[in-house]
Amino acid sequence: MNANGSFNATIVLQIAELTYNTGRSTPTTLTDVRYQNEESTTDNDAYGASLGGKTQLDTLTFTYNVFGSANESSRDRSLAYVVRNPGYSIAYDQTVRDRPIYTVLNGKSLFDISAIKRGDLTVNPRDATEKAFGARFDVEKKYSGAEVSGAIKAGAKLRTNKKEQDQASRVYDTGTAAGGFP
Repeated sequence: MNANGSFNATIVLQIAELTYNTGRSTPTTLTDVRYQNEESTTDNDAYGASLGGKTQLDTLTFTYNVFGSANESSRDRSLAYVVRNPGYSIAYDQTVRDRPIYTVLNGKSLFDISAIKRGDLTVNPRDATEKAFGARFDVEKKYSGAEVSGAIKAGAKLRTNKKEQDQASRVYDTGTAAGGFP
């Protein structure tokens, strides 16, 4: 099971100040802050079998094998919930790339949910199956004589792989704070 929580700010369209690592919006440009929570559960089952052997008849040797495998994956529950909360003037500092710092410039609390304009619940189930099959057959004929010895070998090999996937996303809009959020 995988459960993730993250905080994301949308892209600011009007930038007052911008360097390679830092930036801030103009005081009149307000943007959304998005709160996101994801949860997904995936089951994966893999099966495989192989069979082979070698048979020798006088100067002929037969080598053969077959195998098959199946990998079945099912993600019955995959939910992502995103809430958009507008009205923020934001600055960012990504000097440390894996730990960016976002700062609210206009004093609005990140915990103020009274102005939430939208929340989306995305349901994204997926079923996938991958099947593989292979076979090999070789025959070898040995010759031995008084002056010359040797062998002739021939064979065939087959391998197939087929993958099928069924995935569909459904997005539900929960509306605004005035319309009954959450």
